[in-house]
Amino acid sequence: MTARPPARPTNRIEIETNVTGERSVVAKQREKREARAMNLEGCSFRFGDRPKPKKGRLSLRSHFSKSFAVATSTDLASKSSTTQEEKKWQAELVDIRRDLYLKNWEEISEEVAQCAERVFDEVLTELISFVDEAASINENNAYGNLSAATVQFGASDDDKFFGDVENRLRARCPVVRLRAETCKTAHKCIQQIINGFFTKISDEYVDCPDSNVFQRDKKEIGEYLTKTFKMYLRSPDSVPMHECLFPTLTDSFRSRSMAAPNKCLDQTLLCPEMVFKYRWEHNGQQHDIATAFQSFQKLAAESKSVSMAAWSAAFVKSAELRAIDEEEQLTRFYKCVGELELIGCLKAASERNLMSAHKLYWTSEVISGFGAAHN
Repeated sequence: MTARPPARPTNRIEIETNVTGERSVVAKQREKREARAMNLEGCSFRFGDRPKPKKGRLSLRSHFSKSFAVATSTDLASKSSTTQEEKKWQAELVDIRRDLYLKNWEEISEEVAQCAERVFDEVLTELISFVDEAASINENNAYGNLSAATVQFGASDDDKFFGDVENRLRARCPVVRLRAETCKTAHKCIQQIINGFFTKISDEYVDCPDSNVFQRDKKEIGEYLTKTFKMYLRSPDSVPMHECLFPTLTDSFRSRSMAAPNKCLDQTLLCPEMVFKYRWEHNGQQHDIATAFQSFQKLAAESKSVSMAAWSAAFVKSAELRAIDEEEQLTRFYKCVGELELIGCLKAASERNLMSAHKLYWTSEVISGFGAAHN
């Protein structure tokens, strides 16, 4: 049998070892340099084997794999917790921003409304005082004094008057002071009102010098101001999120119009002689609404829907109305039914169901009070 050729060396260190028969000094130096480069100075090498660590030290692969696993698990846990915390913080931040926005918007709107109301009230007061002054001058029949007063109040001191109004706006409302456009709008609005009012008074005075003109203008000034302000003042519906501060009829009042049980009302209708014990004159009779409510409670305890015919018969029997005619009996009965619907004891009758009545609420207090009153 022929001998197998030796395996072909794959490494330069192996080549040098095979050639010389032992590890050369160059191979050892190269091995040390490579170990320093890889930070493996403490490892002992054997050719053909992987480097083994000394006692008390982990191998590089196990060390890096464990550290990577720990770091990965820590990162995943921290990432999940961070994501949940971020979502929670974002939700809280959105709530805080919404609350701050609503509060800021409410304060700003209230401040602007109060400022505008005060300023316009003062302007209206000054205009009415001017009308009164002009009326008194007209009664004295002093045309020259009237023209002089008009010039003094509206022509020569025009800029001074409007400047005072604008300064009043700026001093009273910091929002208006920061927003120059609002000041300009208010200035323009007041200026047009006063100029138009003075022109109207002057024209009518020339045509008909009579005190009734000024009395009529005093009544029309409210309509004139309202008509002019509509061109410049914004409606609350045009402001974003106005539903939070100015609820509409269909949304807010419909949700708040549900009837709730009233203990005082129940006790008053069930036993009025106990509620009004100091003012009740007991002569064997009660009010019709109390009698109707008591008879309705008796019938409602037996069935869910109370027949109007049975209720009417029980009402006539309890109120002792047999001596009067049938038309008056029905009139008094349906009057009590309408009153009970109005105060929220009965459901409003629909067009489809007019032959029975349904209770709107039922409480334990009503039942206990009714039983105690009739035991």
